[in-house]
Amino acid sequence: YANDYCGVHTNSGVGNKWFYLLSDGGTHNSVSVTGIDVANAMQIAYRANVHYWTSSSTYGEAAMGTISAADDLDPSGTWGTQVLNAWNAVQVPLPKPFLVFTYPSGIPSTLTPGETTTFSVSVGATLDGSPVSGSGQLHYAIDGGAYTAVSMTETSTDNYEGTLPALGCGQYVNFYVSASETTEGVFNDPDPSSPNTAKPSTNEVLVFSDDFETFQSWQATGAWTRGAPTGGGGEHGGPDPSSAYGGTTIYGYNLAGDYPNDMSEQPLTSPVMDCSGLVNTRLSFQRWLGVEQPLYDHAYIRASNNGSSWVTVWENEVQIEDTEWIQTNVDLSAVADGQSTVYLRWVMGTSDGGWVFCGWNIDDVEVYGSQCFDDELTILTTTLPDWTEGVAYSQQLSAAGEVGTITWSDKYGDLVGSGLSLSAAGLVEGTPVVTGTLSFTAEATDEQPTVAEQPLTILVNPALVISDETLPDGYLGEVYSHQLIGSGGTGTTVWSDKNNVLAGSGLTMSAQGLISGTPTSGGEFGLTVQLQDGIGADTEKLLNLEVIVPCCIGVVGNIDCDPSQIVDITDVGVLVDNLFLTLTPLCCYEEANIDFAGVVDVTDLQALIDNQFLTLTPMPPCP
Repeated sequence: YANDYCGVHTNSGVGNKWFYLLSDGGTHNSVSVTGIDVANAMQIAYRANVHYWTSSSTYGEAAMGTISAADDLDPSGTWGTQVLNAWNAVQVPLPKPFLVFTYPSGIPSTLTPGETTTFSVSVGATLDGSPVSGSGQLHYAIDGGAYTAVSMTETSTDNYEGTLPALGCGQYVNFYVSASETTEGVFNDPDPSSPNTAKPSTNEVLVFSDDFETFQSWQATGAWTRGAPTGGGGEHGGPDPSSAYGGTTIYGYNLAGDYPNDMSEQPLTSPVMDCSGLVNTRLSFQRWLGVEQPLYDHAYIRASNNGSSWVTVWENEVQIEDTEWIQTNVDLSAVADGQSTVYLRWVMGTSDGGWVFCGWNIDDVEVYGSQCFDDELTILTTTLPDWTEGVAYSQQLSAAGEVGTITWSDKYGDLVGSGLSLSAAGLVEGTPVVTGTLSFTAEATDEQPTVAEQPLTILVNPALVISDETLPDGYLGEVYSHQLIGSGGTGTTVWSDKNNVLAGSGLTMSAQGLISGTPTSGGEFGLTVQLQDGIGADTEKLLNLEVIVPCCIGVVGNIDCDPSQIVDITDVGVLVDNLFLTLTPLCCYEEANIDFAGVVDVTDLQALIDNQFLTLTPMPPCP
């Protein structure tokens, strides 16, 4: 039959038999399988397809992918056992047993100078393997030299402690561990060609931090946008977040939806960062990412120490469907350690012509590094933040290499009279009452006693001032524009309509202080304008904005303000009274200023008489 009896042959491959056995159970080739139900088998196959299989996967790789997927979904191992049994039943050869290494206390990347470092290693096995008790070894090489192998201490069966040697500042150690499996011999972790690296460190430094609540000169391309997330997108995978991890603002690729098909690489580039004198530089940020598996679509993080050549430090190795903010850490040491001009890039794309996902969303980006000082008192604080006059200030100085307690002082008393002081505990505090650059020398003395000093400066900017005393009047239905003027403050300043008075008025106030729009209602607005700087200092002022409703409607000449807007002889009489007889005030000056000369006089009367009795010249429109 043309349809092969509804596919009886094409639907009877190895994979189909494996799926049947996994779903319903049975015995095949003398191997018994306990079924886990078709719905559970479908979950395993779907997850393997999304996260572990590629178009070039062999049967053995496909089998390992389903075992990994089963373990992801059922950590108890029950599903994984039946997946393994089903593959054995269809006689797909599986990989031989291998060892798995875990590190309960983490893998050390920083060391205390002059001290040994101990870490824990646990050894397990998969596919019915068995570790050889007591076979654990640590292999290390100092400063790129030859490797030394030492036995690790077995604290309990298959659990070890490894000890790295003591190093001084500026040194480093590469290392890996190994253990034996009963039938397959020695396994290493990680591969000796890509060993772990640890370096001495005495303190951690925050190099860069951005929560995106203010703009810090990121360079965006394509649909990269800084703003509030909208929860859009999600044609496949999950949608974008509906709120930031912290605050209100993030950076995302297309905050309104998914990334497009057939896109080229589109980077978001950070400001420059100075990692001079640092080791173990690393990135930490909050991630919400949706991207198809890398056979089709790509997401990258790249780093550069010159702004022109870029190294990929992270990329999606599988399909990612984040549904919550995820703390993500990336090692930057190979690119950033000791470098003065470091840049980071989050890259969206390329993508193919198929499925689309929500793409990158990032928040709370931080870059850290470590410094190292041998046993010598050193002041670590080398810069202090700029500040604003009249705003409370508090910054803690730090040092390393001390013996006992440190006592701090303003060595030459330069802060006296500035409103700031340096406490014995190293806290620069107070409220600056002067502006300009404050220079002082911080002195630290430990119990040795050893003395260290560090010149420091604080730029104190003038207090925020709003210069506007009044606002120009606006007119109903006419375009309005006025730029507010402010001065002082630290960093980027932002204007706001504090009480949201302009809402629904047809007018808005931009963050740059431009009041603009077309008024849709008349009256007087008590507008409280607020100006805030980059450190949170603010000032405000109440300004009155009057929107005038024009009395002239249609054409000029309706001197008596007749509601019917008719220009007739009565208007001539009213204007004559105003100019020559009773001098009665006009009800609408604009109606009588017929020649638009700015003053109502006999010329306007002549134009009105011409309109009514002589040339019948039409009245011009209202201004």
